[in-house]
Amino acid sequence: MNSGSADFNYSPGVIDHSRNPRNQGDIRDPQGVGIAKDEFCRDSVKMSVQIIGDIIVDVRFRVQGCPATKACASMTTVLAIGRNVEEGLNLKPEQVEKALGELPPHKKKAPILSVKALVLALENYRQGGVNGEEQAFQESSLADCGEGCVCKRMRLFG
Repeated sequence: MNSGSADFNYSPGVIDHSRNPRNQGDIRDPQGVGIAKDEFCRDSVKMSVQIIGDIIVDVRFRVQGCPATKACASMTTVLAIGRNVEEGLNLKPEQVEKALGELPPHKKKAPILSVKALVLALENYRQGGVNGEEQAFQESSLADCGEGCVCKRMRLFG
């Protein structure tokens, strides 16, 4: 398939979610927000969540990045909605890729970025969430993972 600037062999699922993203946008009054950035390719994913009881009832995303990142963010929201918070925290990038279809090797960070943004949003919710005007949300970079980073806790990297 042609992505516009280069030829990539994207799966039908990636093409569909890239062209017709689900749950794109913002939640008016989110209970948690997380942003994950990839400093290498400059992609970023922002996820906001709405929780009732212990159930994720809404997840919305904003992406600055390639079609694969948009598709992975879209699928991450689809997989997260309806799960309890603990299940959302345990969502794995491999589940996102499996649901979409295989990604090209150089796009394997896209589901990691999306899941990381979701986990950060859910952790933000557990810590009391977004605070009015302050908008105190969780933000992290894939290029700057320290000991306490969510990537280590999720075992995304060695």
